[in-house]
Amino acid sequence: DLKDMQHWMDKKVYLNYGSLQYAASSLNIDTVPLEGIAPVALDAELGLREKGFNALVAVSLGYRAADDFNS
Repeated sequence: DLKDMQHWMDKKVYLNYGSLQYAASSLNIDTVPLEGIAPVALDAELGLREKGFNALVAVSLGYRAADDFNS
């Protein structure tokens, strides 16, 4: 019975997101989780459903500016 498979997969995504943040940090890359995403719209824009996927989280990665006062 796989009725909780989606819930299990969602949890695995969040565990891997933590690994992504850690790995990015070790490379001096900043990450920001994006809240308030529209998963259905994102699925449609990226054609995820047709590929058997769906959006769950979004993250922004990048380098801060050299003159950023937080550096």
